[in-house]
Amino acid sequence: MDGLALEFSATNQTARLVFPAVTDDARTNLTFPQGAIRLLYQPAWSGRMPAVGPPYGWGRGPGQRASLFTLQATQDGKTTPLLALSVDPDGTNLVLEAREPDGTFRTNRQAALRWLYPQPELDRRFIRPWREIAVSWSPTQTSLMVDGLLVLDWSNQRLTGPGVGSLATRGATLHFTLGSDANGDWPAQGLLDEVETYARALTPWISTRSATPRCLTRP
Repeated sequence: MDGLALEFSATNQTARLVFPAVTDDARTNLTFPQGAIRLLYQPAWSGRMPAVGPPYGWGRGPGQRASLFTLQATQDGKTTPLLALSVDPDGTNLVLEAREPDGTFRTNRQAALRWLYPQPELDRRFIRPWREIAVSWSPTQTSLMVDGLLVLDWSNQRLTGPGVGSLATRGATLHFTLGSDANGDWPAQGLLDEVETYARALTPWISTRSATPRCLTRP
């Protein structure tokens, strides 16, 4: 891809990027009770998977949770996570966590993905592909899409997960953080680009060309 992208790594971490759901001039970045976030992600690692033949082999994964974005509410100096997307330490699963209507913050969906690249992982002759990842939420369901297609939750083999209810917290200020968690920890360990937010849940078969004109904002 041409152009610039944001890099988040464990050794050269970009400053924490936090955006308000609604800006001081009343511009909306995120909406409730339904919406979506779409981004492009290029990991700087290979997943911890069995060898499948030369030149592929075991990768190391990110080695720790790699957070792509976190949506949080802040009230009286306390920050509460509402919705978060990350990759597990082995680099084998996308994990969506959400605060459910009973107030519990737990895993909402887990999707197994292959992030397998030629070894050694730092071989700069190999250009790692970008992945288009989108998360949609509503009071009735959530969904994960990768490269325009819905992905199954490996634990229940379903394409959609439980709804998140109302994410808004009375009297709280809502923000979302890119490339880390709300505290700036667990960097994405890769590149993020073309981040877009939407005022409605997305349907499958999204693409860069078709999604961009409908986006709410591009931070």
